[in-house]
Amino acid sequence: MARSKKTESVVEEKVELTEEEQAEEARKEYIAEMMKAISKFSNSPEESQVLAWKETFGDIYGFGLAEDELFLFRPLSRMEHREIMEKLRAAAQAAQEGSDASLPDEAEMVVDACILWCSKPASLHQKGGTMDTLYNQVLNCSNFVDPNIAAQLVFKL
Repeated sequence: MARSKKTESVVEEKVELTEEEQAEEARKEYIAEMMKAISKFSNSPEESQVLAWKETFGDIYGFGLAEDELFLFRPLSRMEHREIMEKLRAAAQAAQEGSDASLPDEAEMVVDACILWCSKPASLHQKGGTMDTLYNQVLNCSNFVDPNIAAQLVFKL
């Protein structure tokens, strides 16, 4: 028995919907898997907290440097970047004028603004490259990318 065009159209729409549902299900499974990994830490955030962060900040990223070092962070906004740069300029100017205050560290300012959770409390006893590595990851996820990489993302219509 031959199908009508209307029936074929409904079947095609159902297949598309099923693919969308599958993609959504895969996304949910991935998030559940990541939350399971995060929950292994005694101080881990609940899934509801992560979802609240996503609602507030948009994208949330996870980054692990070792089995016991996991970080959740968000991108740096343009306004936050401008504020940090202004603070750094003001501190540099104060230093030139003879202030005894120590200069703030850009990497620490950016990371402090964007880290939402870490498996270990941040301290001066962390491995030497942790702060710089986190800083670079936050910048990458905030679209501060190497110009050579950015050039590869440009396309002509």
